[in-house]
Amino acid sequence: MNYEIRIHSNNAESIFNKVDIETKEQLKAKIRVLEDSPKKKRAGADIKKLKNANPEAYRLRIGNYRVIYSVENNTVWITEIFQRGRNYRKQ
Repeated sequence: MNYEIRIHSNNAESIFNKVDIETKEQLKAKIRVLEDSPKKKRAGADIKKLKNANPEAYRLRIGNYRVIYSVENNTVWITEIFQRGRNYRKQ
Protein backbone atom coordinates (compact mmCIF):
# COMPACT_ATOMS: atom_id res chain seq x y z
CA MET A 1 0.00 0.00 0.00
CA ASN A 2 1.35 3.43 -0.91
CA TYR A 3 0.81 6.38 1.39
CA GLU A 4 0.56 10.02 0.39
CA ILE A 5 3.02 12.34 2.15
CA ARG A 6 1.67 15.74 3.25
CA ILE A 7 3.19 18.54 5.33
CA HIS A 8 0.62 19.42 7.97
CA SER A 9 2.10 22.48 9.67
CA ASN A 10 3.54 25.80 8.57
CA ASN A 11 6.44 25.27 10.98
CA ALA A 12 7.52 22.02 9.30
CA GLU A 13 7.19 23.59 5.85
CA SER A 14 9.16 26.66 6.96
CA ILE A 15 12.05 24.56 8.31
CA PHE A 16 12.05 22.42 5.17
CA ASN A 17 12.25 25.52 2.96
CA LYS A 18 15.10 27.08 5.02
CA VAL A 19 17.59 24.20 4.84
CA ASP A 20 20.32 24.09 2.20
CA ILE A 21 19.78 22.18 -1.06
CA GLU A 22 21.86 19.15 -0.02
CA THR A 23 19.97 18.74 3.26
CA LYS A 24 16.64 19.28 1.52
CA GLU A 25 17.42 16.48 -0.96
CA GLN A 26 18.46 14.19 1.90
CA LEU A 27 15.22 14.95 3.77
CA LYS A 28 13.09 14.38 0.66
CA ALA A 29 14.77 11.04 -0.12
CA LYS A 30 14.29 9.70 3.41
CA ILE A 31 10.74 11.03 3.74
CA ARG A 32 9.83 9.19 0.52
CA VAL A 33 10.65 5.94 2.34
CA LEU A 34 7.48 6.57 4.38
CA GLU A 35 5.33 6.02 1.28
CA ASP A 36 5.63 2.28 1.96
CA SER A 37 4.88 1.10 5.52
CA PRO A 38 5.41 4.34 7.50
CA LYS A 39 5.13 2.56 10.87
CA LYS A 40 7.74 -0.13 10.22
CA LYS A 41 11.40 0.33 11.19
CA ARG A 42 13.73 -1.06 8.51
CA ALA A 43 17.04 -0.48 6.77
CA GLY A 44 17.13 3.12 5.55
CA ALA A 45 14.35 4.23 7.90
CA ASP A 46 15.08 4.83 11.58
CA ILE A 47 11.48 5.02 12.77
CA LYS A 48 10.38 5.11 16.39
CA LYS A 49 6.88 5.31 17.82
CA LEU A 50 6.63 8.21 20.28
CA LYS A 51 5.41 7.40 23.77
CA ASN A 52 2.37 9.18 25.17
CA ALA A 53 1.58 10.87 21.86
CA ASN A 54 -2.08 11.45 21.17
CA PRO A 55 -2.83 10.97 18.35
CA GLU A 56 -0.29 8.23 17.67
CA ALA A 57 2.92 9.78 16.29
CA TYR A 58 6.26 8.59 14.99
CA ARG A 59 9.79 9.98 14.67
CA LEU A 60 11.95 9.52 11.58
CA ARG A 61 15.65 10.22 12.13
CA ILE A 62 17.46 11.77 9.16
CA GLY A 63 21.04 12.70 10.02
CA ASN A 64 20.85 15.67 12.41
CA TYR A 65 17.15 16.20 11.69
CA ARG A 66 14.04 14.64 13.16
CA VAL A 67 10.70 14.40 11.39
CA ILE A 68 7.59 13.90 13.51
CA TYR A 69 4.58 12.50 11.70
CA SER A 70 1.29 10.72 12.15
CA VAL A 71 -0.55 8.32 9.88
CA GLU A 72 -4.22 8.74 9.06
CA ASN A 73 -5.85 6.37 6.56
CA ASN A 74 -3.49 6.44 3.54
CA THR A 75 -1.83 9.76 4.41
CA VAL A 76 1.36 10.49 6.31
CA TRP A 77 1.03 13.92 7.95
CA ILE A 78 4.37 15.57 8.73
CA THR A 79 3.81 17.81 11.73
CA GLU A 80 7.36 18.82 12.74
CA ILE A 81 10.86 18.96 11.33
CA PHE A 82 13.66 20.00 13.67
CA GLN A 83 17.36 19.58 14.35
CA ARG A 84 18.61 17.01 16.79
CA GLY A 85 19.09 18.26 20.31
CA ARG A 86 15.86 20.18 20.56
CA ASN A 87 13.40 18.65 23.00
CA TYR A 88 10.34 16.91 21.66
CA ARG A 89 7.13 18.83 22.23
CA LYS A 90 4.33 17.14 24.09
CA GLN A 91 1.45 16.60 21.72
